[in-house]
Amino acid sequence: MAANNRSTGGRSAGSAVARELDQLRKKVKELTLRLQREAKARQLDARLAAVAKKGREQMTREIKALREQGRNLGSQLKSRLGDASKREQALQEARAKVAELKVGLGRKTADLRRKSGELKQLAGESAHRAAAIIRGDAEHATEPVGAEPASPPAPSELGSGGNTREIRMEDPFRRPTFGSAVFYKDPFAALDWLEKAFGFARSMVITDKDGKLGHAEMKFGEGYIMVGSEWADFAASPSSVGGKNTQTIHLHLKDGIDAHCERARAAGAAIVREPTDQFYGDRSYMAKDPEGHVWSFAQTVRHVSREEAEKASGLKIEGWS
Repeated sequence: MAANNRSTGGRSAGSAVARELDQLRKKVKELTLRLQREAKARQLDARLAAVAKKGREQMTREIKALREQGRNLGSQLKSRLGDASKREQALQEARAKVAELKVGLGRKTADLRRKSGELKQLAGESAHRAAAIIRGDAEHATEPVGAEPASPPAPSELGSGGNTREIRMEDPFRRPTFGSAVFYKDPFAALDWLEKAFGFARSMVITDKDGKLGHAEMKFGEGYIMVGSEWADFAASPSSVGGKNTQTIHLHLKDGIDAHCERARAAGAAIVREPTDQFYGDRSYMAKDPEGHVWSFAQTVRHVSREEAEKASGLKIEGWS
């Protein structure tokens, strides 16, 4: 009986210990799981902290970059605004200039119209005079179109024997009795060249509405020539007829014959005959212009009597004075 009681008590105690062990195992298991979860939580926290740090660093870099872009954009905007202001100022100045030019152009246009009218009138008068000269009607060559015939010269204009007094070239419509007309393929180029080479001066140049030469005159000393184009069948430049000349225009210089020759040579004249002393007391040379006209220039270097000239040349001379 007693033995049975001891056996029963032993089993009860063993059962209690087993329960405590089970409870202890459960607590250990729960504690282990808790520790594992805490470890995982700490690992997660560490990862999150690293990710957050990287995120903060990246955001800091991006913010810095955005700030830099903002500064650059501000600078560009200021520059563009400055350029726009300059452009606006330049545009206003240009508009003011255009307005001034329009006013000046209006004035010049009015002047041009006035001068054009005067030139047309002068061209008509000159054409009349040129036609009269070609016809040989010297008396009416100086009359404007529609003018009354010129009256005879007044007694004050006459010298002894009824000869007219010396003609002054300051009056553009009064000329020496003799004059010559030379024709060129390019009369404008001829005017330039004759000025440069020989020292002639333009006294009249008339052009039509198309800019073509209608009439031109040049002065040299007390003489003059007319310069024209190949305007008619009988008018030709030597360069159009194989270089032939039907006349040689002669000009007499007061001095400087050799220098005049060198000037012509420098301008491109072909010197046909170099400056040479002649038996009649002149020193002369001959030159050919770009279109083939032959020009003769002379200067008296010594006075020679008729007898001296005849003796030096072996020729018989009449009318020497």
